[in-house]
Amino acid sequence: MNSKQRNIVLVVGFIIMLLISYRFAIKRTLDLGVKIEKLEKDKALLDNAESQIQGLKLEGQYLDSILQSNDLSIENTFQQTLLIKVTQFVAKHKLKLIASNEPHSFVADGANLLTYEVEVQGSFRNLMLFANDMEQQRLAKLSSLQFVKKRNYRTRRDYLVCKLLLQRFSK
Repeated sequence: MNSKQRNIVLVVGFIIMLLISYRFAIKRTLDLGVKIEKLEKDKALLDNAESQIQGLKLEGQYLDSILQSNDLSIENTFQQTLLIKVTQFVAKHKLKLIASNEPHSFVADGANLLTYEVEVQGSFRNLMLFANDMEQQRLAKLSSLQFVKKRNYRTRRDYLVCKLLLQRFSK
């Protein structure tokens, strides 16, 4: 074997060694580099997700504090919330809650209008304060306010009853 043949065998052997090393070492290294980049992106997304979750928890606590300051609750229906507000005001101003009937539902043009009727007994001044408070709460639109003078024949006394009709749209 002369030097020219040795050089050719050496070059061919070198190329074969490059192909074998690429196949077993370099290719795997490049694949691992791609996997590392993908995992780093996933880690960044998870870190971002954790901060977003924390932000949403803080926002939820803030919204719950607003609801709690207004004496509202997510679990309560509108009727329960209305009854809570009415009983709080009735207790505060020495009124008597006579009736809180089931809402009347009216459907027109795809809209559902609910009408709630509340009857309260007491003095004229306190009943006017009650009506004003219900209007200021903006839970529903105060559509009708009616005062009725009634007589208790056993005690021979007259008393005043206020009938409120509150309306709101529902889904």
